[in-house]
Amino acid sequence: MHTVPLRSVFCDMRTPEQFAYYLLMLGHIIQQRPDLKHVYMDFGCRIASTWQRYVAKHPELPPEAAGLEIMVNWMHGNGHGVACQLTNSGRYRKGAGRRIGEEIEQLWSGTKPVAGLVRYMTQARRRDFVEAVLRSLSRKKFKKMVKLLEMKYRDTVKLANEGVAEVAKVVDAAARAGVVDLPAAAAEYVQSVVPTSKDAAQPDEAAWQVEYVLLRLREMELRALQGKAPSLAVVSSASAVALAAASTEAQVAKLRAALTKMEMAREMSPLERGKWKPGYPLFDAAVQRLKEREVQRCQARVETLVLEIHQTHAERELAGATDKDAKRSQARARRKRAQIRSMLEEMYVWQGVGGDGQEVVVRLTEQQIKQLYVPGELAPWCTPSSGAAAMRRHHGRLFHEADAALTRSREEVGFLRYEKSRLGTWLRKAALCVEAARQKKLGVCAGSVFLLDGHLRAMEALQSELTNSRIPSV
Repeated sequence: MHTVPLRSVFCDMRTPEQFAYYLLMLGHIIQQRPDLKHVYMDFGCRIASTWQRYVAKHPELPPEAAGLEIMVNWMHGNGHGVACQLTNSGRYRKGAGRRIGEEIEQLWSGTKPVAGLVRYMTQARRRDFVEAVLRSLSRKKFKKMVKLLEMKYRDTVKLANEGVAEVAKVVDAAARAGVVDLPAAAAEYVQSVVPTSKDAAQPDEAAWQVEYVLLRLREMELRALQGKAPSLAVVSSASAVALAAASTEAQVAKLRAALTKMEMAREMSPLERGKWKPGYPLFDAAVQRLKEREVQRCQARVETLVLEIHQTHAERELAGATDKDAKRSQARARRKRAQIRSMLEEMYVWQGVGGDGQEVVVRLTEQQIKQLYVPGELAPWCTPSSGAAAMRRHHGRLFHEADAALTRSREEVGFLRYEKSRLGTWLRKAALCVEAARQKKLGVCAGSVFLLDGHLRAMEALQSELTNSRIPSV
């Protein structure tokens, strides 16, 4: 939490990041600290299952290794899909506290002022220089450790109080919209984004066929792009380059590997594989189910964005926003309207999927698109019941986010009180170790005694600050 770089925990790597490095590192850490509960990684959503397989193959690891929770950092998680965030982000993980998980990013930000110098150094001197910078940062962090802890506690208490007000605001807005049972609405929202099964509305066999057909369609479209990319140079060379990059053989090979894996799992013969193309009844039925699923997804996203625009306008009118705040609100609304048009275009594409040329693509007129933004008006595909369900999911999402933020802040307040106790224990034990080392150096090395005396004075100062801090004791 304190982002203090320690000795013997950094490694000078010559190769890019690999899963193996993280697995070996986690295996070493969990053996040293079996009480470790949470780990944040940028790609925690991907490595979590790999870690479980690694644990199963290494019985020498402690039993606690299987219970290690690997989560996605808060900031990096914002770039992941909503389903991934709800499942893997520490923001929504019970018991995770308000640990952002970006400590390494914060640590490297402290090296920015001198980062430009290392490119002109030899490898050996660069390594020495980086070690010196980390040592300097460590000393500065160590001296301010109690102040940083106290500041973190004060900010977290403030966030918790703001969270209470935000939850009350969400509850009040939902009540005005006729949504009373917000926990149930939040559960409905989560279920709509992260179903309990891969396709809860369909049998397993049908769900498998839909995913198989999706891979087939992607492979066919990627191969078709290779022939279309050169013609786009007439319209836009940038589009041609982007399209050509999307149709590389590497991506086609990756899709082919996924198809082969699925075919082997289903024990499909070569003859059966060859049947899966337009005109085959199972293929056409799966395409239809896929179209319905994706069109409904696009429509649900459009409904959500429309409700968010309505909320933005209502909040601006209620608060009487200043010119600066009004411009920000208008910018958010413009971005959401652009997202709506993008989702509508994606919906039109899915409506046209099929291959027989008879698909009906229902495009909204410009007037219908503008009508979406009128409060109380339903989208053309909506019924009163579906509109009410969209309203419940909208307020359920707001409640789920506000409640998660409040819960994480309250958890963090408790963690920080425990951190105070733990820091006090560490300072006392560390002071005893430094004092023992000082006694050994008395009369042997005056320089070492001088340095150790400085460490003792720093620890005594920290102990005094911790005793007088405003953080309540456990």
